[in-house]
Amino acid sequence: MGIELIPKEAKETVANVNSVHVWVDKGNLCVAGIVSNMSANWLRFWLEARPVDQNGRALAFSGHAGVVVMPYSKAVPPSGRTSFFASWPVSSFSGVPQNFTFTTWSVEQKPGPILAIPETSSIQMSVPQQTGQNLKPEVAWQMTGPLINPLNMVADHPCIEVLVYGKDDKLWFATVLDTKDQNMRQIFQWDKEGPMKPNEKRQINLQVYSIGMADELKDMGIKKIDLLPFNARD
Repeated sequence: MGIELIPKEAKETVANVNSVHVWVDKGNLCVAGIVSNMSANWLRFWLEARPVDQNGRALAFSGHAGVVVMPYSKAVPPSGRTSFFASWPVSSFSGVPQNFTFTTWSVEQKPGPILAIPETSSIQMSVPQQTGQNLKPEVAWQMTGPLINPLNMVADHPCIEVLVYGKDDKLWFATVLDTKDQNMRQIFQWDKEGPMKPNEKRQINLQVYSIGMADELKDMGIKKIDLLPFNARD
């Protein structure tokens, strides 16, 4: 399903699809993971994901052999990476998938700005339970750090992928923070608006809330959060 999303000029590509985590939450089958660009070219990726059961046998998705998943960044530099997250009703599958096999397709992209967040600091915030009980796992992380545009190129649309890992070291959530979206100002702030000039550095502040994430993640707590900045393409 969704095979029409892969352009005809796309080529099957060897890429490293890693940190894949599959789970069920509130009746939905969820999958998260990372695609690492192993080539010497800038690429945009599409993933042909085929569900399998615990014995590796193929399952059907709404009568199809698989489903197309689109990673967030449309232009991944050599040795760069981008993440993906998707969910569907468990009832869409002919069984309960335990994993996916992936075929990776790509088209070449023009080189562009490469953004970086070399370091972050964070504060975990928790709320008490009823009297006599321990603290709940953290309900929010307050993160700060520098966003850097180190090359001699203007980054006209900075975005940040937010990857949330549980205390089991598994990737439980991945999403994109669009710095142009004013609704994001509730959870994201930086010290200057607009495109980033060459060699510019900006301080960012981000709040990540566990509300709305998987129940199992909220029970165990968040171990770490990775931030992958990139310049969005049309």
